[in-house]
Amino acid sequence: MSRTVLGGLPMLAASLLLFGCGAAPAESPKPVEEAPTQEAAPAPRLERMDTVRLSYALRGSEEGFRKCFMRSMESRGKVNVQFTVDNAGSVHGAQVLESSLGQHQVEQCLVDQLHELEFGNQSTPSVNRFTFVFRLTDPLSEKQRKALLQKAKRQSGEALKILPESKGTIDLNHVAEVVQAGYPLYAHCYRDSIQRRGESRGVVRFQLHINETGSVFDLKDEGSIMPDPFAVDCMAEAFYLMQFDAPNQGPTTLRYTMELE
Repeated sequence: MSRTVLGGLPMLAASLLLFGCGAAPAESPKPVEEAPTQEAAPAPRLERMDTVRLSYALRGSEEGFRKCFMRSMESRGKVNVQFTVDNAGSVHGAQVLESSLGQHQVEQCLVDQLHELEFGNQSTPSVNRFTFVFRLTDPLSEKQRKALLQKAKRQSGEALKILPESKGTIDLNHVAEVVQAGYPLYAHCYRDSIQRRGESRGVVRFQLHINETGSVFDLKDEGSIMPDPFAVDCMAEAFYLMQFDAPNQGPTTLRYTMELE
């Protein structure tokens, strides 16, 4: 038995020797080189759609938007929305940025109506804002309107005036030019009023609050006299689309009066 054990030892030693000498030593794994990190290119800044095109596209759904406000007839105020339009003209990501209504069902209805719009093909996507206005003025009887028009005619003053409480100033000739150039934004308002009421003669008088960038951030009625209150809302929406030069010395408050024959 000792002969078997001893006889096996040289063979075992030889095997170990062969393994130690003939086999290549195991190499340590090479560290994996990480690919250089590439910073994602910033998303291109989306521009706004031409305001005339935007206004005309929304006009086609004006009745649907008005029905949204009819869900809360006792409310009045504005709803400022933002939405993106892709290359194919479809609306995405409509959301309410600001609302003075406090009526969720109205705001959600406006968002749903926006998502149903189709603007048609455009060369690049756009991000847009629009301010819906509801019940800026109350309806007037024909007798009230005629009396107020006579009074306004006797008291006619400056059509455009910076108010004393204004922090900043702005070139009034520039404001008049922008409003005149924006005629396509509001012309349909009183054309539609003629179709609804038979005439559109009256006065639109707004108090405009223009911020540091030249945008209208708030608008109040200052005694508009129109046969159709919807026409006043419509024109207010047009003024929210206008872009003025940046005022001097801060936000500017002014009165704009427009007589419609």
